Amino acid sequence: AKETRLLSEALKQSYQQTVLTERMSLLAHYIGIQQQLGLTFTPLDDELQQHLREHEALAPNIRNLVIAPEVFGNTQSLYSPAQQSELQSYQAKVHHFIQDKSDLTKQLQALEQSEARQYNFALLSEQRLQALSDKRLTTLWNIKNSLLIGLLLAIILLIALNVTQFRLMRKKSQQQEKLNTLLTVCLNKANDAVVITEVSNIEEPTGPLIIYVNETFTRMTGYSTEDVFGKTPRILQGPLTQRKELAKIRYALMHWQPVRVEILNYTKTKTLFWVEIDITPITDENGWITHWLAIQRDITERKVQQTCFDELELSQQTSQEKQWLSEYKLQQLFDLSPLGICLLTMTGEFIEVNPAFETMMGYSKAELTQLNNLQLTPEKHHDYAKIQMLAMYEQGFTKPFELELIHKDGTHFPVVINSVRIRDSDGKDYHYTIIQDITERKHIEQKLKAAKEQAEELSTLKTHFISTISHELRTPMTTIIGYAELALVREPSETTRPFLTIIDRAAKNLLALLNDILDFTKLQTKQDQLYIAEFDLQLLLNNLKNDFSMMAEKKELLFTVEQSSALPNVNVPNTLIGDADKLKRVFINLIGNALKFTHVGKITLIVRLKQMSSSHALLDFSVRDTGIGIAEKDHDKLFKLFSQVDSSDNRQYEGTGLGLAISDELVHIMGGKISVDSRVGEGSTFSFSLNIELPKTV
Repeated sequence: AKETRLLSEALKQSYQQTVLTERMSLLAHYIGIQQQLGLTFTPLDDELQQHLREHEALAPNIRNLVIAPEVFGNTQSLYSPAQQSELQSYQAKVHHFIQDKSDLTKQLQALEQSEARQYNFALLSEQRLQALSDKRLTTLWNIKNSLLIGLLLAIILLIALNVTQFRLMRKKSQQQEKLNTLLTVCLNKANDAVVITEVSNIEEPTGPLIIYVNETFTRMTGYSTEDVFGKTPRILQGPLTQRKELAKIRYALMHWQPVRVEILNYTKTKTLFWVEIDITPITDENGWITHWLAIQRDITERKVQQTCFDELELSQQTSQEKQWLSEYKLQQLFDLSPLGICLLTMTGEFIEVNPAFETMMGYSKAELTQLNNLQLTPEKHHDYAKIQMLAMYEQGFTKPFELELIHKDGTHFPVVINSVRIRDSDGKDYHYTIIQDITERKHIEQKLKAAKEQAEELSTLKTHFISTISHELRTPMTTIIGYAELALVREPSETTRPFLTIIDRAAKNLLALLNDILDFTKLQTKQDQLYIAEFDLQLLLNNLKNDFSMMAEKKELLFTVEQSSALPNVNVPNTLIGDADKLKRVFINLIGNALKFTHVGKITLIVRLKQMSSSHALLDFSVRDTGIGIAEKDHDKLFKLFSQVDSSDNRQYEGTGLGLAISDELVHIMGGKISVDSRVGEGSTFSFSLNIELPKTV
């Protein structure tokens, strides 16, 4: 319809343009006549005058065009003959113009009629087009209504189908729920346990995880649904579960195959029970395996009955069958053993040998039955072999003993032999002998022995070297310390004193290190033996007090020695019998450590008499300080060689970590053991007890 209206408007505009063009042509002709007459006319045709006003640009000189013949007829008497002649001439021109105007008017009327016909045709065409458009619109509207009606019917039908399908699905869902409920009831009432697991994690250590068990499973195993949900069926397995059957299950699951096994499982209370398990894969609509279904049947009673039946059947066998079975088993063990086994008479002749012994000796069975055991033994071992045979005859067996045998090719090789005496039904004695070739073991032992001897030799050389070097270094170090102390005593200048102090301290540290190395090498080579002699304990304590008091004063510390007794009216004995040098070395190490790690307070050496008899005195020795203390977690490090609590590169305190380890070893040699009681910030106490011999009174 829109296209039809546009076409009609286009036709009308084209028609109007054509008419306008023809009118303009007539108007131009009209104007030409006017210009020839030199007059101004006023057209009688109003429509033409309207066009002239609208298109004034085409004829700007035309204003009023008057066409009135009577103007000329009424004025003839007013003019002269010449003027009248001119006027007549002009009247002829006007008459001619009027004639032309008449012709033009006719043409204009004809043109207007043509315009009317064309306009009627255009109007008729527009009406027809409008009618055609209305018809097409009516047709389109009818089609649209038909489509809407069809769409509405389709929607109504679809809704009806959906409602029907929903009702069917709801009914089916209700039926499925009823069926599921029925299946659940059936599964729970079934005599067999049902387990459903995921299909994943077959190759993982955990195995497939349980997602469903029925009530029979809980009754059979004692596990609740919550206990096993998300767990693996392996919770039912235990030490007696057959590994062979488990391997069969694993192989089937890895190859997506069903499997049936009989296996021993454990309940929640660790009670054994037999089950027959059928494992079947569950697939989806595409054939993919999604779950595993395991049906477990308790067959414990059947297994017990089967065992009883087997025992009854075995008891009903004749003694000959039992003997044959026993002999068969013994023969299998005899033939398949990797060790050499022989049956010999009491005098040493071979009766039976197994294949392993034939391979070991290089002889065949026929050759060995012609030989005696002494013929296969080197002569140097004959006496020892006879002693072992006599012991077996008397005791009925021999303990494992080593011997050499002679191979068929003449080589000797070591073996371990074990024999036991047996007696047949006729009362004749034989002996079974088991022989193991230990050639490879002997080679390894020889290599280990050689390596051990070489390592010991190297260790001895190393220790000797260190000991020699340490002894050689001690003499010059003592000289350096002595001269440094002399230089300090002579009141050196303020510039020289710091250098001498550093030399003295460094030399003493180095001397202490050399002493530790010497003690360590002695302990490693077991050269540090006890030198028992009578000594004065009071003199030893006084010397220690004099030596360490000056060192403590330099650090503004107090060093004291205390003696006490747990026995009333009994003092600590002065004279003792022991190794005074080792006891002094222990005290020096413990007090030196206390001085190193104490900055404020005091250090105390304590000697306490705990018990005393006529021959011995039990003394407790302690070194107590108020130093930085040691964390409890670091106590184990204290007595290890080359070990320090602070082992970092930027540690504050110097040392090798040998002092306490050497002290512990020295105390151990003297019959005691060092213990430590320390906490961070509260100081430390190192203690040990020694049962020291007393001198005999006259």
